[in-house]
Amino acid sequence: MTVYLVRHGEVDNPDRVVYADMPGFGLSDRGRAEAAAAAKHLAGVGAEAIYASPLQRAQETAGIIGAACGLEVQTRPDLTEWLVARRWKGIT
Repeated sequence: MTVYLVRHGEVDNPDRVVYADMPGFGLSDRGRAEAAAAAKHLAGVGAEAIYASPLQRAQETAGIIGAACGLEVQTRPDLTEWLVARRWKGIT
């Protein structure tokens, strides 16, 4: 079995906030293009499952990949943001 790990695309964050697990941080236009590039590659290798954290940026990235692969995204709360970043959450 081959496993591909894909980090979410670039996030729209003009204030440069440490967003950690804060809601409301979706993909930028560039991030959607990055997800589409990953989707094109993964559709060509025959992905069989897509897992993502519940965070908006991860769901958006996985949704783009899932659509290209004809797969439904399976949300996994255990894939959520690394907890150490929470201490700086909301700080620029």
